[in-house]
Amino acid sequence: MRDLAEDPMTSPLPSVPDPTRGWILRFEALHGHRTSLPVLFSELGAANGMRALVAVVRRQALGPDPLKPLGPDDPDDIEDWLARRQLRPLLWLDAALVEDLQLDDATRHRVLGAVVSATGAAFLGALFPAITPDSWQKATVDQRESLVRRTFRRFGNIAEADVHIREDGVAFDVHRCRFHRMVNTLGRPDLAPLFCEADGVFFSRPGTNYAFSRSTTRAGGGEMCDFDLTWKE
Repeated sequence: MRDLAEDPMTSPLPSVPDPTRGWILRFEALHGHRTSLPVLFSELGAANGMRALVAVVRRQALGPDPLKPLGPDDPDDIEDWLARRQLRPLLWLDAALVEDLQLDDATRHRVLGAVVSATGAAFLGALFPAITPDSWQKATVDQRESLVRRTFRRFGNIAEADVHIREDGVAFDVHRCRFHRMVNTLGRPDLAPLFCEADGVFFSRPGTNYAFSRSTTRAGGGEMCDFDLTWKE
């Protein structure tokens, strides 16, 4: 049965398609590399930027898989696949900065943070539905929640969340995040906050329709990530 909450004949909100492997591959080809590479070279300079890029490509081609401790990919779990697809390049780059460039921890985290913030913000910009306050207020509560939860699936990382629909926006409490689980399983909890920082970068950009706030995150030791999005005046 077709989801009436996403039916363009019944809902004023935009349709949100199911996540696919092809979508993230197209994003990487059209936006991801074009966003990450200038940041990488800006942070490291031309010579070290090229060394890091070559080291990442070598690891991608020759292995080993940095996510091997998580077990094999589940071909039926597209959201888990999406989260892994976003996490692997970060681990390859981290290894390159440590082993090939031998950067100190502070410099390494600065570079990783800059790259993840830029590409993460671009990722959100490419998939965030084009909602207007008018279309939001014309939609039913069920239609609004359907759009939010379908958007979660395209993020890949949100495994469990409570959604609180309001007239002036939406709040959602993320109780389980795949990034948080994966990096902790890998013994790298220091990497989780990098993904959180990308949210702030995206929502602080000029032209964003939402005011964004969050008081706690799983990566920061909280029991949840409490997102709050309110329409700007």
